[in-house]
Formats: sequence, structure tokens, C-alpha cells
Amino acid sequence: MEEIYVGSIFLWTLNWVPDDLAFCNGQLLNISNNQMLYSLIGTTYGGDGVHNFGVPDLRSRVPIGANSYSNTSPTLPTIPLNQTGGTLSNSFVANGSSSFTLTTNQIPSHNHNAGGASLATISIPANTGNGNTAAPGNNTILATGNYSNGLTTVQTKNYSTAGANTTLQPISASVLGSATAFTGGGQPVSAPVSVTGSVPTAQPYLALNYVICLIGIYPQRP
Repeated sequence: MEEIYVGSIFLWTLNWVPDDLAFCNGQLLNISNNQMLYSLIGTTYGGDGVHNFGVPDLRSRVPIGANSYSNTSPTLPTIPLNQTGGTLSNSFVANGSSSFTLTTNQIPSHNHNAGGASLATISIPANTGNGNTAAPGNNTILATGNYSNGLTTVQTKNYSTAGANTTLQPISASVLGSATAFTGGGQPVSAPVSVTGSVPTAQPYLALNYVICLIGIYPQRP
């Protein structure tokens, strides 16, 4: 390929190359067999500079114009020869929180018990001794009925099946019961949200081979 400058890189549609070309796959070439190309690129792309040197590795990569001197193009980033960068995809993690209010229809049917048994047993106090009054009132309790005629004491009937017309002395009783109630006051519920993923960043592509010219016109420095 005598019409092409040594060191030129171009696309190649085949999966093999002739002797005057080499794949740009980062391979190391022998210096003694490729002195013209070595004199131009040296070890910029790898190699020990004694026995071998490297060619650019453009596998799964897109070339970008180099900018070695930031003072000549202050608005562009400094990208020297052989610098690599970029990825085919970017991973991300997005964290945040979301709040929402549950309505009664969204909450499953359920009960909240506030106690135990709902029936209360109240013991009415009584006194096994002799009573001292015949009239019930709110300051009396049941006692043994008696009647004294001065000679003997006999039992009397102090209970009746007729309706009550007063109450006995009040007593205190602990009442256990159960109740069903809704909880919550329509307050928003906060739920953490974390999303991970990968976003492809590669433009639509067609895979071809990059090759570099080994034999051709030797470029003269200006």
C-alpha cells in the first residue's frame, strides 16, 4: 500500500489483514520488522521500546480527537494521545422516599380488642349478723332478719319477690370488656424507594475492524 502514509488508521471490512497492515487490537510488534512505524509512534501505545512496541487498541472503542495542550483550546478537555475513557453503559442507584395516605377501604378488615370478657359479676355485700333496721335504704346492706319480743328472738322474712323501690349501699366493681375500634388518623405513610439499573450509553453501531498501515509513504515532519 505505497499510496498510504505509514501509521494511517482506517476501517477494514475483513477479518484478516495483508502483511502491510496490522489490526489495531493493542498487539505488540517486533521493532526490527517494523522500524518505520516504530520511528513514528514509539511506545505511545505500549511495548518495552527495546524489542517491541504496541499499536492502538480500538476494539469496542470509538476514536476521539486528541487535545494534548489545554492552552490552545481552553474550552475543550485535555485528552492526550492513547488516553482511554468512557463506558458502554452506566449503572445508577436512585434513592428517595414517597408518602401516601391509606384510606379505610385500603386497610384490610380487622379488629382491635381493648379488654377481656364483657360480662361483669357484682357481688352484693351482706352481713351475717343481726340487722338493726327494718327499712332498706341507700346506706344499708343485707343482714340476718330478726324480731325480738323481749323474750325470744325469731327469724323474719326480709326478702321479697316484689319489684325493688330503692337501692342498697353503693359498691365499687371493676368491669372488664372488649371493644372494636379503628386506628390511625389518616396520616401519610412514608416508604423508602431505591432503584438500581444500567443505562446503555453506546450509539447505534456496526462492528468493523480498525487497521494500521505498516508499509507505505513515510511522512516527513514539517
